[in-house]
Amino acid sequence: MKKVLKSYLLTIKGMCSEATCSFGTPELLKEEKPKEKKKPLPKRKKKRRMKRLVVAFRAPSNEDYSLRAVLDNRRKRKFFKLFAAKEHSVENVLFYEKVHEFKETRKLEERITLAKNILKTFVDEDSLLAINISVMVGKGIHNELEKQIKVGKCESTLFDECLSELISGVMNDTFDRFRESALFVQMKKRNDPKAPFKFHSRIE
Repeated sequence: MKKVLKSYLLTIKGMCSEATCSFGTPELLKEEKPKEKKKPLPKRKKKRRMKRLVVAFRAPSNEDYSLRAVLDNRRKRKFFKLFAAKEHSVENVLFYEKVHEFKETRKLEERITLAKNILKTFVDEDSLLAINISVMVGKGIHNELEKQIKVGKCESTLFDECLSELISGVMNDTFDRFRESALFVQMKKRNDPKAPFKFHSRIE
């Protein structure tokens, strides 16, 4: 019996050795081939991106800032009137506004009424808002108005001589000082027309 077992064990041992020779050892089976390193791809050159810059600026303004232009523009006239009020000569600007209203009045009765109010408020010597004109010019307006009323009319040019004397004299002096004031600079900033933007582009 012992001999049979011994021979059986020898047979099994021989089979195991043959299997080991044909398939290799477990350690060899576990070995793997070394991985090949991937070659890095060549770097692509970065293309330079072109940037387009757009610059906006205002077109230069051709705005008129003469005395006449300021008086004829309601927004500009407000700044000049404020400056004149500080110099205690606002009656000149108020007179200009009333004469302008007188010229635009169409109905005869309304124009005559307005002319009388202008004479009483700005031309009469005892008025608080009397403008600085010669006595001869003031009397001439009174006489001219009476003549026109008698013939049933009241011409829009009634105060033209008085207004011309005022603008060329007192108001012109006031305006020269106004041009040197901070109010004049403020007027230009706020009342310039918004010129359209012009666009200029360049590539960088």
